[in-house]
Amino acid sequence: MQPKHLALIVFIVGFITPNLVYVISASNEWVPQCIPYFDGCTSISRAGRRGYSLFIFRAFEIAHAVLLILYWYLAYVWLQKLGCQYERSLRWMLACGIIGAISLAVYADFLGTDGHVYRYMRRYGIILYFGLSPLAQLLMINALFKLQDKVNFSAVFKRCLRIKLALLVIMLLVGVGSVVMQYTGYSSFERENIVEWNLGLLMICFYGLSWRMWRDFNVTFDIKSQ
Repeated sequence: MQPKHLALIVFIVGFITPNLVYVISASNEWVPQCIPYFDGCTSISRAGRRGYSLFIFRAFEIAHAVLLILYWYLAYVWLQKLGCQYERSLRWMLACGIIGAISLAVYADFLGTDGHVYRYMRRYGIILYFGLSPLAQLLMINALFKLQDKVNFSAVFKRCLRIKLALLVIMLLVGVGSVVMQYTGYSSFERENIVEWNLGLLMICFYGLSWRMWRDFNVTFDIKSQ
């Protein structure tokens, strides 16, 4: 498997899943019809909680979580192959990426269930996913910026790297703005949903850029039995 193929699949699955379940739920009148990225008429959770959209959401998001675990492992090995000497930083990147992916799977698995414990698992599952995944992305970008003097990256690669950094800066600003709105009383159901949908989209675009960046490398990972 080449990393570029995996990154593209991660991007496609991550982008299609919430939008697909929203279209299904809206067409069945389980949620209001709108453009959730701008109107915030429903959350991602509500869009994937009713009818058969729940089973589609669970299946796709759990598959997405597995793909993310593979993505972060391949990213870890790839950065080592490039000569990154910051092993501790790479291990933190791998740990944050994998824990974030597992948290996403936990959130998806318990979506639509009742009970205090299940609500707790959903809440902290999604918090860890939205908290640790961007941190893993930041550590990956940091490692690549430090490798620029050692590796002859193409102009397109460097441009994608700068765009990735811009995405993370926007995510940080959106996240800080959301916290400020909550503490100042300007938060609302719609605004929180808009933040959720757009943060999810920005995170997914990161993997689409990884696909474009990894097109410059022909790295193959083989699994061999002893």
